[in-house]
Amino acid sequence: MNSKFAVLRHKGTFSAVLLLWGLAVAPMALPQTALEGKNLGALAKANLDKPRPKPPFDMTGTYNFVMEGGPGMPAYQFLPVPPLTPAAQATTAKKAAYAAKGLEWRDDSAACWPLGLPLIMTRYWPIEIVQLPTEVLLISMFDNNIRWIYTDGRGHPPEDEIVETYNGHSIGHWEGKALVVDTVGMTDDHHWIQPGVPASTKLHVIERYTLSADRNTLQVEFKMTDPDNWVGEWINKKHWARDDHADIEEHICIYEQMSKLPGFKENIRE
Repeated sequence: MNSKFAVLRHKGTFSAVLLLWGLAVAPMALPQTALEGKNLGALAKANLDKPRPKPPFDMTGTYNFVMEGGPGMPAYQFLPVPPLTPAAQATTAKKAAYAAKGLEWRDDSAACWPLGLPLIMTRYWPIEIVQLPTEVLLISMFDNNIRWIYTDGRGHPPEDEIVETYNGHSIGHWEGKALVVDTVGMTDDHHWIQPGVPASTKLHVIERYTLSADRNTLQVEFKMTDPDNWVGEWINKKHWARDDHADIEEHICIYEQMSKLPGFKENIRE
């Protein structure tokens, strides 16, 4: 492996890969997309045309997040929280201490950092889903964030070849009437499960997507593990409602603009 790539890969940012391209003498394939040429690309005609069993449903469409939850249980959070490790307890305590003063601590999305999985799946803004035979695209209007879920039978890249990103590397397969999505390879750089609870590079997320009989409600069960930050499995269910009269538009977070907002002075960046 190119030594420059080995150093940059652990930065956990796509910009590191772009920098590598600029430095490399010869073109270099990204391992986690086509696994160094071992797989056809998801949009290759030969891959799209391969005979496959018909999926139990097609969730192509635009959806709005359903704001469920009772008192003290905000819908966009994953509650209840499992037992946290001492390291994660320290960050939640610091978050709570600033909140008691009316301040935010490390509100990274307000500073234009990507939300990452799983937070990107709980935004109030709509998502568009495009289901193809070889992949499912989830496009959030929030910062135009995209997830690629490969359903063409490929596996995850070897651990030493994964480029850590905010949404990780996702592969899916059909299991009965559910699409099961397995995601690994996520960065720990400014990456949170929810306010005060960080994500590590050991984060592993398994999602089960099911669609209601009337095709109007999408349910996703999240099963998350991260031994660096909590004990056991963290399980939640969230719902999205189809909206055939909605589309998503361009949305870009620009730090110079965000930092001028009145509320940004309450965002402690230490």
